[in-house]
Amino acid sequence: MYLLLSHLCHPFLLILLMIALVVGEMSLRRRFTRCRLLLLSSLLLVLGALSTPVAAFFAAGSLEWPFPSRDSGQSSAEAIIVLSAWVIPPDEVRTEPELDASTLYRCLKAVELYRTLGPRTIVLSGGRLPEGIDYSLADAMRRFMLTQQIPDSNLLVEDRSTTTYENAVETRSLLQERNIRKIVLVTDAMHLPRAMACFRAQGIEVVPAGCRYRSAGFQWVPLAFVPSSTSAVVVAEAAHEWIGLLWYWIRGRI
Repeated sequence: MYLLLSHLCHPFLLILLMIALVVGEMSLRRRFTRCRLLLLSSLLLVLGALSTPVAAFFAAGSLEWPFPSRDSGQSSAEAIIVLSAWVIPPDEVRTEPELDASTLYRCLKAVELYRTLGPRTIVLSGGRLPEGIDYSLADAMRRFMLTQQIPDSNLLVEDRSTTTYENAVETRSLLQERNIRKIVLVTDAMHLPRAMACFRAQGIEVVPAGCRYRSAGFQWVPLAFVPSSTSAVVVAEAAHEWIGLLWYWIRGRI
């Protein structure tokens, strides 16, 4: 239900549906009134505005700005938790699943923290992959971490979760078994508000460690007001996170 709602409520889909309805209604009536043309023009204007770097900057920033890239509390954390995103399944080119961009950035951030803060447990959280792949997202992350010279003895796999909420629930059990109370949570910066809320709801002391800050490096230049597909994707991802926060709040998960 959540995935369906998050897709249906994306601003781009809603605006496109409204445009389609207006065009369809105008075609059926064969009447192109000023009011309908104004509505259609307004919808197209909103769609274009939401696809600009300026819109992407504010959409991403609304989620990222509360969490600076560095936090002084990270050094006292007893473990590093890395949340998975997805992997690219094997195909005619890839013989093994490859980490997608988000998961790769998260793993690299965890490696950076491990080397900066000193050796400590790294929990890799992510459940099963599509049918036909006999290991989990967490296993795929583990394979990558081993290539980065992280000792296997410091890696802990949580391979049952399939959502952010389940990441927190399943990880809590592993932490309790090892008497770990304070963690550094690694995920995309835009994902931090929902992820942090889920882990705190499980009674875990959490310090954020974001990566892939989409609002960083923004410049007020003329091109910032020109629509682009890259900016549209960022706005859509931000909308997904805000919808996710609302849905988790309604369900009592945060």
